[in-house]
Amino acid sequence: MVIIQSVRIVVSIASSAGTRRFAGKIMTNSPKRQSVTSDAVGLVSSSEAAKTVVPDQAARDASVDPTRNVILEASAGTGKTSVLVERYLNLLRTGVHPSNILAITFTRQAAAEMRSRIVKELRLDSAESREGQVRWLELRDRLNEITISTIDAFCVSLLQEFPLEAGLEPGFTLVDETEIPRVVQAATDCAIAIGNRLAADDPNVAMLLAMLGPSRTHKALADLIRRRLVVTPALNDFLSRWPKSLDAEVVCRESIAELRQRLNSNFHSLPSSEAHSVLETFCDSGSTENRKFLVVAQDLQGLERLATGDVSRIRAVLERLRRYFLTQKGKPRRRFTFGDINTANQADIFRKQQFLESAAIVSKVVYDILLRLDRDLNVVCVRGVRRLLAIGVKEYQRDLECRALLDFDGVLERAITLLRQMDEFSQSRYRLESRYHHVLVDEFQDTSRAQWELVSLLVQSWGEGSGLVHEAPLPPSVFVVGDRKQSIYRFRGADVTVMNEAIAAIEGLRDRHGPVPWSARQSISTSFRAVPGLLRFINDLFTSVEKNSIRHNAFRFDQKDQFPVIDPKQPPSQSPLRLSLSGTIADCAQSIASEVEVLLREGKVRDRHTARMRSIELSDIAVLFRARETNRYFEQAFERLDIPTCAYKGLGFFDTDEVKDIRALLRYLANPLSELRAAAFLRSRFIGVSDCALAELAGSLCDALVRMPETERVTALTTEDRNILECAHYVVPGWLELVDRLPPCEVLDHVIAASAYLTELGSGQTVQKRENIKKIRSLVRRAQNRGYATMQRISDQIDDLVGDVPNAVVDAFDAVSLMTVHAAKGLEFPIVFLVDLGRGTGSHSTAINLTFNETGQAPLFSVSPFRTNEDGAEHLNEREESKRLLYVALTRARDQLYLSMVTNKSSIKPSRGSLAEVFPASFLSSLEAAIGSGRAEWIGPSGDAHRFEVLPASSEIPS
Repeated sequence: MVIIQSVRIVVSIASSAGTRRFAGKIMTNSPKRQSVTSDAVGLVSSSEAAKTVVPDQAARDASVDPTRNVILEASAGTGKTSVLVERYLNLLRTGVHPSNILAITFTRQAAAEMRSRIVKELRLDSAESREGQVRWLELRDRLNEITISTIDAFCVSLLQEFPLEAGLEPGFTLVDETEIPRVVQAATDCAIAIGNRLAADDPNVAMLLAMLGPSRTHKALADLIRRRLVVTPALNDFLSRWPKSLDAEVVCRESIAELRQRLNSNFHSLPSSEAHSVLETFCDSGSTENRKFLVVAQDLQGLERLATGDVSRIRAVLERLRRYFLTQKGKPRRRFTFGDINTANQADIFRKQQFLESAAIVSKVVYDILLRLDRDLNVVCVRGVRRLLAIGVKEYQRDLECRALLDFDGVLERAITLLRQMDEFSQSRYRLESRYHHVLVDEFQDTSRAQWELVSLLVQSWGEGSGLVHEAPLPPSVFVVGDRKQSIYRFRGADVTVMNEAIAAIEGLRDRHGPVPWSARQSISTSFRAVPGLLRFINDLFTSVEKNSIRHNAFRFDQKDQFPVIDPKQPPSQSPLRLSLSGTIADCAQSIASEVEVLLREGKVRDRHTARMRSIELSDIAVLFRARETNRYFEQAFERLDIPTCAYKGLGFFDTDEVKDIRALLRYLANPLSELRAAAFLRSRFIGVSDCALAELAGSLCDALVRMPETERVTALTTEDRNILECAHYVVPGWLELVDRLPPCEVLDHVIAASAYLTELGSGQTVQKRENIKKIRSLVRRAQNRGYATMQRISDQIDDLVGDVPNAVVDAFDAVSLMTVHAAKGLEFPIVFLVDLGRGTGSHSTAINLTFNETGQAPLFSVSPFRTNEDGAEHLNEREESKRLLYVALTRARDQLYLSMVTNKSSIKPSRGSLAEVFPASFLSSLEAAIGSGRAEWIGPSGDAHRFEVLPASSEIPS
């Protein structure tokens, strides 16, 4: 069998005669060259590329035609960036000036790569044709005008050009990302302080603060301020659907009145002559020995008096009823405790029956009442959220504006506002419309609703048939490329449904010559990345994944999404699929590290550019996680085998040992009288005493760092611990003196050098560890440069950044890559290990949650602890996101794919939010069958048998 190597299929715009007309101009496309590019490493060698015709060639040809408006749906590994680059080149070939082309992507790295490829192609064109040479000479001195921007960079340039129209100071700058947590913290503090004063007159704010408390309110509000572009309009939309008359006191009293009315209805299980109300039956038939029942019965019998009583007492009674009649999940309780009865006594049996039946009725009534009460009180609290958020956002923006600063959300918001009101500034509109004739947007599935509004405003005048762009060489055009199946940034505001709106908007744009005979919507699915066995497996797996056709953001995998298998004859013996199952995550990590060791020694993969088999290198291998909680197990397993690894962004910069040590040092130097900080510093590798020594010195840890403890404590220490403490006594007091004499960054540099800390880093990820130390030092320096900075302020600011900073990026480092699936998006590796598939994200809901209903039209807010429809809707949204995340993870592999998960004896039990949770049931069953048997085979819907080679458990691997 011939394994065909992956290269880019250069999309030819030449007809059979070698030319094609665009807007009256004849363009020549040279047939001499087939280039290899980085984004679409395909299934044919470079010598065979010209002979290969892919099934979606017509869509590729249409997409690079600069006279068409196109929205291209491109599956993973199909060469979408090559298509975008070719379209850009075709615009240049038809005489469009690069300054009239706006190309937008979503990362600076992608923008730099795209620009580099465009320049490279222009150089190659110049060597192959006279027209290409002329074009290169024209553009060579103006290459700076070939601009590929991120949305943020474009917005900044727009505001810098029109600052007065945008209401900005001409010299505004972007706020340093390390300063944002401090500004958010200050704005939140201010909002909470004002809210505490408002609570006396605003019952909405009062209830919110009472339900969440200061700490949870502060944390939730800070998160909302960061997401204000999405949250603010959603809050207004949500509250517009509810009556303004809703009042907490009124709804509580109405709930009691309705509860009393419904419980006073007849209990129909009794003969009509003995009819009693449900309430009477429940209270009379319960056991007098059950204290919980007696309290609840007393509450129910006092409902009439309670209706006119204090609201706080009403809430207390309703909460007792909730605990008694509802389960912890908030559902009506089905089982109630009655107590022992005399089974020979028919009266006791009848009484128990009446109690259980009436209790079941009461529980359903209480459930209905409390569900509506929660819904109404939730709305009351959301009103309080809106008011506090408005205060917080105002303070946040005021803090930035007084220093002429903007954050990225502020830049986007101002740019959108500017474009909305361009009609008021005719000269500015003239300049803008005469510039951007052609818009190209990459990775459109990662677009938020606000970002799409920005793009739509840019091309709005084209649909109106106005604007100076009609005097240009080509009519204006828009090209958008993305893949719904790879939309995995919902937590950042990305909205997968925006693509539907874009399709409708782009197809509605007017053409210079009237209606066009083609559709703006195109799709490509031919993969130039993975081997056929992987493509067949991915096709079958995602065809089998459960589909939710109702939800607006549902994962979809239709016939057009299936990868055509170019070489369907790959022998089963060469299956690219592997499986690792172990009882613990540590065993999984050890098994995988051992497999990597074997691969590095014996394995072969296809070379990306030559199609020849070569030995496996460290950089060919990636280990991907759903979340970062377990990556340390894999780091340690690889380190034990002396296999270098590199942890990429998303894997806990502040969780690394070296950064923990630096933080412990800074925190101790900021407050040397804290026992807790002294303990962390003593345990760090700067000092390094044992846990036994920490326990022995408990209560005098601060003193132990600067003077020798009492004799009886010293004798209990080991010789090594005593020697360590003696060394600390010589250096730590001097370090403390430096705190008042030198800037924090210089103190840090001195301690690192004086302690020879870098020698403590050991082997394994030494390069990564040193880069992480450089990065934490850089963060300290940046915080210090912003002004008055004591060691305490620096320590606090670093603490505020926890969770927001990725690992240092290490360039040209030959190592096994450890990264989250999110960080791996856009990358590919010959060998991919997708590990810990059963570990989920859990249900870590925040105090204030925002999601959308199944249609995506109505925002849903919930404030803890109130139960609303939001809870179920968010879980369903998470499941759809997990399906897309699984798709991204599996499509990173080119040659071999390993799946790994922890088993529970003879079964696999995926947690909520895990990737395995969305596996088809039949596939999970096949994996479970491999436990103990060493074999796994799954028959997909296509009828293909997908065989997994099962790795030996770590206990079976020879040492």
